[in-house]
Amino acid sequence: MPVIHVGAVGQSVWRSDDGGTSFRIRTKGMWAECDIRALTTQPGHGEVMYAGSNSGVFKSTDSGSTWEPSGTEMAGREIWSIGVSRQDRELVVAGTCPGGLYMSEDGGDTWREGEGDAIAQDCFDGAMQTRITCVLMHPKERDTVFAGVEADGPRRSRDGGKTWHRIGLEDVDVHDIRMGPEGTMYLSSNYEVFRSDDEGDSWEPLHIADHFRHSYCRGMSFSPTAPRVLYVGNGSGPPGNTGSIYRTRNRGESWERVDVNGDTNSCFWQFACGDEWMLASTVLGQVFRSTDGGENWGKLAWEFGEIRGLVCVG
Repeated sequence: MPVIHVGAVGQSVWRSDDGGTSFRIRTKGMWAECDIRALTTQPGHGEVMYAGSNSGVFKSTDSGSTWEPSGTEMAGREIWSIGVSRQDRELVVAGTCPGGLYMSEDGGDTWREGEGDAIAQDCFDGAMQTRITCVLMHPKERDTVFAGVEADGPRRSRDGGKTWHRIGLEDVDVHDIRMGPEGTMYLSSNYEVFRSDDEGDSWEPLHIADHFRHSYCRGMSFSPTAPRVLYVGNGSGPPGNTGSIYRTRNRGESWERVDVNGDTNSCFWQFACGDEWMLASTVLGQVFRSTDGGENWGKLAWEFGEIRGLVCVG
């Protein structure tokens, strides 16, 4: 049965060993009331995990039972996203708030800040600080990494995170970036989903206003059993008071709204996938589960506070 981890704001990391029926908080080695905004595993080694918090990066080598700070260079930084390379498990990239990109080539022992095109430090006329909402490691190329900035557009690195350059879209409020098995990329924002067939050099809007109930989109995921089927988390706003999941089987040419079999309290913020399971969480604490690759869904009885990290292993 898959192991589920949930990262919550002010509640650190929770783990379920019974598929989501019950959870226990796992905070040994980190502050019990950490704000967790990123959770990820090392590809192929699910027991190795990284957590992004309001006080830096934490790493676990025992499936989240214990944690330790990862790199003194990240201490005190607010971490919003983390990615680990499939080709080189020692290559880790983390994004911060205010917007900054950092890379490690020794599994998080030491870090250095990336260079390149400057990232704005505030957005929305100074009302907010920018943040790196997503890091996407290329599934086949070790040195190609993508990142999304809220709200300063997408970035790409061709040298493993050492240098970064803006690509394709100007001043877009980027929420997530994903790449399908054939290389097609998708980018979600606060008003649109975009598609790229040239690794981000150009983007095509998919006109979701013609298909979605609301325009605000957050996390995305491909089905673990049908990897060309894309799921998009949607809702009435951040956080909003209702959420929806949409999916496309044909690169965004058409969409269908997924029946999650339960009432939702806010926007669907993120997804996590195991071998066959999919999880989707709303930002205000609900977790929905599919055990058949996204075809049928149901809500877990257990609810949290504000969820920002979600992992499913197995």
